[in-house]
Amino acid sequence: MKRSEIDGAIDRARDLAAAHRFALPPFATWGRAEWLRRLDEMAPTLRRGIGWDVTDFGRGDFARFGLTLCTLRNGSLVERDAGVGETFAEKLMMVEVGQETPFHLRFKTIRQYNLKNISFFNVFFCFVYHSAK
Repeated sequence: MKRSEIDGAIDRARDLAAAHRFALPPFATWGRAEWLRRLDEMAPTLRRGIGWDVTDFGRGDFARFGLTLCTLRNGSLVERDAGVGETFAEKLMMVEVGQETPFHLRFKTIRQYNLKNISFFNVFFCFVYHSAK
């Protein structure tokens, strides 16, 4: 994907969150230059996979197969194993009109968790977004 496509998708997700009065954390408003300026400070955040992700699922057609998401919180298995922290993630996801999100599975993630010993509480925020464009 081109940088302009990625930036545009993130801008539309920010606009959608603002339109629905969904408060994003400060880092979600930063541009690339701000992230680079704060790289050392934000290293622990980045290690947790927190921030923006824009994907076309490797298909080269974001308008048809795409997902824009912002990981707001993400647990750490190291902390979980030490008896502190949590193992859940909180994400804001946006699929645009005309897009599909293909079924996908992360085998590595599944193998990392012992599902019988973990209870999950998931909250899913869903915004329906229609555009005249």
